[in-house]
Amino acid sequence: MFSYISSLSTRFCLLLLGLCINASLAWADPSVTAVCHPALSEHYVTASNAYLKYYQLAINSPVLADALSDQLDTDSKKHTHPTEAALYLLAQYEIVQDKKEGARKRSQILQQLSDLAVQTKQRWLTDEVAFLVARNHYDNKDYALAQAQLKMTKIRAEASNNQHLLARSLKWLANIDIEALKYKQGLNKYQRAYRIFQQCGNYPQLVLILSNITTVYIHMEEWGEAKTYAERALALYQEHGLNNPFIESLLHINLGEISAHAVDSSDRKRYVERAVMLADRTPLVRAKVISRMNLSSYYVDEGEYGRAFDVAQQCVAVANSENGQHPVNTANCNESLANVSLAKGQYAQALQFARKAMVGYRAYHEEIRLLETYKLLAEIYERSENYQQALAFYKAYSDAGKAYLFDIRHNELFYLQGRFDEEVHENEIALLKSENALATATLAEKKAGTNILRMTSGFILLLLYLLYRRYSAVNKDKSVLVQSNEKLEIELVADPLTGLSNRRYLSQWKAALKRDDYPQGLAVVVVDIDHFKRINDRLGHHIGDEVLVSIADRLKTLVRHHDLIVRWGGEEFILMLVCNEQNSERCLQRICEQIADEPFALSCGEQQVTVSMGAMFVPNAGALIDHWDDILIQADKALYQVKSSGRNGYHFIPSMPVRAQC
Repeated sequence: MFSYISSLSTRFCLLLLGLCINASLAWADPSVTAVCHPALSEHYVTASNAYLKYYQLAINSPVLADALSDQLDTDSKKHTHPTEAALYLLAQYEIVQDKKEGARKRSQILQQLSDLAVQTKQRWLTDEVAFLVARNHYDNKDYALAQAQLKMTKIRAEASNNQHLLARSLKWLANIDIEALKYKQGLNKYQRAYRIFQQCGNYPQLVLILSNITTVYIHMEEWGEAKTYAERALALYQEHGLNNPFIESLLHINLGEISAHAVDSSDRKRYVERAVMLADRTPLVRAKVISRMNLSSYYVDEGEYGRAFDVAQQCVAVANSENGQHPVNTANCNESLANVSLAKGQYAQALQFARKAMVGYRAYHEEIRLLETYKLLAEIYERSENYQQALAFYKAYSDAGKAYLFDIRHNELFYLQGRFDEEVHENEIALLKSENALATATLAEKKAGTNILRMTSGFILLLLYLLYRRYSAVNKDKSVLVQSNEKLEIELVADPLTGLSNRRYLSQWKAALKRDDYPQGLAVVVVDIDHFKRINDRLGHHIGDEVLVSIADRLKTLVRHHDLIVRWGGEEFILMLVCNEQNSERCLQRICEQIADEPFALSCGEQQVTVSMGAMFVPNAGALIDHWDDILIQADKALYQVKSSGRNGYHFIPSMPVRAQC
C-alpha cells in the first residue's frame, strides 16, 4: 500500500537527525508535543518518532531535510504506520516546493495525502491537506480562496486543539492581510502565532515571524521599528544556534535594506554580501535574486558600476535557471540592470531594461515594484531630456502612489473604526448595567412603599437612607458614564498628536452643512509639508512629530476662528478658509510666507520647514456638498503641480488657474 514510503532506521534517524534538529528545534519534550500535536499523540506518534522529526525539520529547514532523504531505510517500508507515511509525505511536500518541477511534484504528493486522509479518516491529516490547498491558492495569488480555506482550517485547529496548525494558519492569514495592506490586522495575527510557536518552542518559526514583521515595517518605511525587529530576529537566531541558510539570508537581506536608509550605513556591505553567500547555500531562487538586487544597489550607491552590472547579470542568470517558472524574478533583475545603466548614463539600455521590468510587474500585479518602475522610467526620460515622456511617467507614479497610499489610509481608518465600534459596544454594556441598577433601585423603592405602614419610623428612616445611598450611587455612575462618553466623543474627532480636528470631524462638519451656508464662498486647501520623509529619515520620527505639531500651531495663528483646520493624515492638512475669491489667493500667500520665513524651534535646534498648497475656490456650501470628491481631487492636482515645480508655493484654482511662488 505504501510503496512510495521509505522507512528510517530509528537508531540511525535519532543519531543523524538529532544533530540537525535538536540544534534548531525544542520539540523533543513529550509534553510540548502533546500540546502542539495532540492528534499525533493520539496515534502513538511521540516526540522521539523519526518521521515527526523529519517532518519538523522539513518545515523549518527543507535543505537539511532533503540531505537526509537519501538515508532512509527502504527495507522496512512495509512496517510503516499510516501516520508516519503521512508525515513523510508532508515532509516531502515542503522539500520539493522550491525545486524544478516542484509544482507538478507537489500536486502529486497532495493527491497522495488526500487519498491517505480519506482511507485513514484521520482528522488531523484532513486538516493538513486543507491547509496545503490554501497555501496553493496563496501561491497562485487567489487570496480570497486562500483566506476562506485558512479561516476554516483555523476554526478546525482551534476545535481540535492542534496548536501547530493553528499557528501556521494564523501566520498565512497574516500574510494575506499584509498583501491587502491591512497592516495592523496582519501584525495582530503574527503576534498571536508568535505566542503559540513560542509555547511550542519552534524557534525557526519565531524568527520567520519576526522577519515578516520586519518586512512590514520596511514597506511602511518605519525604519526604526524595522531595525528593532530585524535585530531581535537575528539575536533569537544566534541565541538558539539555528542553522538555516534560507532564514539567515532573509535576516541579512532585511538588515541590508534597513542599513541603506540609516544615518550610519557602515554595516550595509557586510549584510548584503553575506545575504548573497547564504542565499547561494539554498535552492531558493527568490532569495538569490533579492539578495543580488540589494548587492547591485549597494555597488551603484558606492559608484562601483562595473561590479553593480556584473551582479545584476548574475541575477538574470539565476532567474533564468527556473525556465520562466517565476517571471517576477526576471523582472526584478531587469529593474536592477536598468538602475545600473541609468547610473552609468546609458539611457537607451536603461530604458530597455526598465520597460521589460514594467511588463513583468504588470502581468503579475506586483503593484509596489510597478510603482517604483514608473518612477525609474520617469528619471530615465528626464535624464535623456524627453520631458514629455518623463512627465507622463511621473504622473503615472504619482497617481498609482496616491491610490496605494489611499488604500493604506483606508484600511487604517477601517481598523480604527473597528476599534471604535468595540469601545462603543463596551460603553453600551456599561450603560445597560447602569440602567439595570437604576431599575433595580426603583423596584426596591416600590416594594418598600407597599410595606411602609408596617414599619417603625426608625426602620423607615434607615430604608430611606439606604435608598438615598443607592440613588446617589446610580446617579454618580451615570454622571461618570456621561463624562466618559463626552471624552470619547472629543477623542474621536480630534487628532491626538496635534490637537487639530481629524477626518471624522470633517465628515461630521460636511454632514451638518446647509446648502445656503457660506454665501461668500470658501477656499478648500490641501497643505503638504515639503520633504517630510527626509526629516523623518535624517532627524528621526520624534522630530517629525515635533514638526507636525509646530506646523499645526502656526496654522492656528494664521487662520481666523471661523476657518477650519483638519489633519488629513501623515504630513497633510486641509484648510477651509471662509473668504471670497478675490481674497483667497492673498490668504494663501500670507500662510505660505509666514511658514517659510520663520524657522521652527525644535529639540534638535532651529529648522527651516516649508509647505506646498493646492487650493480650489468653492462659491457656496451647496457646491461643496455636491462636488466634494471632485473638489478634493482638483485641489490635490493643484498640490501636485506645486510639488512638480519646486515646492514651497501654492497653486490656486479660481475661474482661471494661477501659479505663484513664495
